[in-house]
Amino acid sequence: MNLRISDDGHSVLLDNKIIYTSKEYEMSKRFFGTINGKIIIRLFRDNNNIICIDKDGTLIWEVEDTTEDHRDPYQAFDIRNNFIFASVTLANVKIDPHTGKILEQTYAK
Repeated sequence: MNLRISDDGHSVLLDNKIIYTSKEYEMSKRFFGTINGKIIIRLFRDNNNIICIDKDGTLIWEVEDTTEDHRDPYQAFDIRNNFIFASVTLANVKIDPHTGKILEQTYAK
């Protein structure tokens, strides 16, 4: 399986076939990965900027915001131990890979 972001940053390719395209937002080639057969992508947009798609390109979820008052974009994420760990201004979160919901949140001191 060959999975990558297109050169222009707007499409996900699986075995050189486009499976998902975002005309409005560019995708991060650095923060992009797979977990449990799902594809996790960070978009360059203001909030809810981590998304999950399946191998057919169907959107499964968008990550939830850390709080209603705090809608900064997630800056990075890492996939470890079957969870997604992401950072946002002054906070780190653990995300459920099946739903995009925040399971744990810690704030920087």
